[in-house]
Amino acid sequence: MILDVYIWWAEGVHLRPQPQRQRGMRHWSPAFFNELLEYAMPFDPQTDSQPVRSTALDAHLGDALMQITATVYAEMKDVGRESDPDTSLRIKYRKIGAQVRFVPGGEGFFNELRARINSAGWWFNFPAGAILPYVSLVPARLASADLKGSFLAGADLPNADLESADLSLASLWGANLRGANLRGANLRAAYLLGADLTGANLTEANLTEANLTQSHLRGANLTGANLRRTVLTGAELTHANLIDADLTDAQFDGRRPGPSTRFREA
Repeated sequence: MILDVYIWWAEGVHLRPQPQRQRGMRHWSPAFFNELLEYAMPFDPQTDSQPVRSTALDAHLGDALMQITATVYAEMKDVGRESDPDTSLRIKYRKIGAQVRFVPGGEGFFNELRARINSAGWWFNFPAGAILPYVSLVPARLASADLKGSFLAGADLPNADLESADLSLASLWGANLRGANLRGANLRAAYLLGADLTGANLTEANLTEANLTQSHLRGANLTGANLRRTVLTGAELTHANLIDADLTDAQFDGRRPGPSTRFREA
């Protein structure tokens, strides 16, 4: 199963020397990763090539496995509960409920796994947080994940579970967050230019000083959200619920939302 392969990478099994027993004697075989480094070399001995950095190879492998696993789970409808005994690592990397969700960070290690992927150094230098632009994690579970300062431009995260996640200072311009659960999420000073938050749950989310210019918030639930000094210039707010939201100094093109938007004056 693809999830088992992802777990194999996430748990770093390929990076560890493997214990072997032969006629009562125990010794350690080289890590499987050594073989992967050999596979990455060209067949032609005359080809001029430099050895691949182990961190770069591990990063490319992990990035591919994360994307493939998320793609498979986006199409998955049901998983038998009996396949996940308490001793199985699968219970850490997927959540079975009304919807089967891929949990790429296991039990709170998404930040560390992102750091491994970023160690390849293939993206431009970004001063804050890990970089995963255009990542597709549908429908991932990243509740309470530490994504502070992350560069997630163009990320495909529809229906993702990001409840109570820390996305402060994150760059999410053009991200697809349609129907995402961002209840109680920290999006302080996040950059969400043109992001699609149609139907998203942003109840009690912290959007202080966030930039939501030209974002799509049609039908979004912003009940009790903190929108102090939030830029909503050109944002689509049709049928959005802003009841009890703090709109102090929020920018709306010099106007309040239209009559189809639900909000209550302070």
